[in-house]
Amino acid sequence: MKLHDKLWEDIDLAYDDTLEREDKVTMSNSIELRVPFLDRNVVQCAMQISPRLKIKHDDDSTRKWVHREVGAMLDVPQYTAYPENDMAQSGSGLHDTVKKVTEEYFVGKTVEAVELEDNGSNYRYLDEDYVTPEMWAYMHEITKLNQCLE
Repeated sequence: MKLHDKLWEDIDLAYDDTLEREDKVTMSNSIELRVPFLDRNVVQCAMQISPRLKIKHDDDSTRKWVHREVGAMLDVPQYTAYPENDMAQSGSGLHDTVKKVTEEYFVGKTVEAVELEDNGSNYRYLDEDYVTPEMWAYMHEITKLNQCLE
């Protein structure tokens, strides 16, 4: 899948993957979630920018280069335009923990395919960042468990 298509897929799956959870968390605390950068016009404008201007190479963890450089040109402080911290999604370390657990408990187990019922964040465990035979076996077990609970 081309990068541009993957970015659109991320936007399309944003509700199932992130926004539904964030909305529930904020609502449970009587806070209304606002997402101005997901305005249709903002997204369409951002998606017209070439992915090559956003990501320099496969291992680029900074990303959004063109946005950061424009921010720097507008005198946005360096620590804001080019933060050293990781993405918010990886702050808990959950993905790496899941990967470690699967590698420990699913050694030698393999499956041919995994059919996920939803497009929640589980599908990310099957992409190139995490895909191992053990991860496939783990996701297969999770899928079976979810089907039993329905």
